Amino acid sequence: MIITLWGSDVACSVSSPQLPGIVAAYDEQPGPLELHTLAVTAGLNPGGTFDVHVECAIEVDDVTYFVRSRSDYYSRQRAKVAESIATAVRNNAGLRKYADADDLDDVLFIAALPSDRIKDVMATRSEGQPLTVGMVDDQGVWSFVGLSSGNDETGRRSMSDFGLGPESTVGDLFDRIEGKENGPLVDRARVREHLLVSA
Repeated sequence: MIITLWGSDVACSVSSPQLPGIVAAYDEQPGPLELHTLAVTAGLNPGGTFDVHVECAIEVDDVTYFVRSRSDYYSRQRAKVAESIATAVRNNAGLRKYADADDLDDVLFIAALPSDRIKDVMATRSEGQPLTVGMVDDQGVWSFVGLSSGNDETGRRSMSDFGLGPESTVGDLFDRIEGKENGPLVDRARVREHLLVSA
């Protein structure tokens, strides 16, 4: 379940790649009971569960950038990462140019923690649509990597080329590619080639 904060007349909207029947708008963020009722109406088993992600929409040069983070026990840490990414998106043209757009020309950034599994990061994205994962290290240097799933004909390397798979963590991903590839620093953001996520 994805709650999008628009910062305009409509405070937020709710959608879900797993439950495509969900399309709703609210004047304020819905509570857990409202979200569960919405999910069940869209086809979720009444005893089922779902993850909640919160994202903010940022428009720069007629492109909409979404910065998303999972809502869980570590929400505060994720929110700090998301806020920093949002600031970078607004102010860093190199980072905006790096990130791949989806079929609607929108761009998605995921605020990640080292312990997040790649499969969980990818779960909120439709098959084949790209996203950019951002994480900060102890020195305050941001690392970003583009990920996409499904069939890829661009010759991108797969995570399996680095000995990684969907069960690997974001921390594993950045640790592994750190030694094999150092992308250019763009305003303290290290960007790397886009990788294909496969099983």
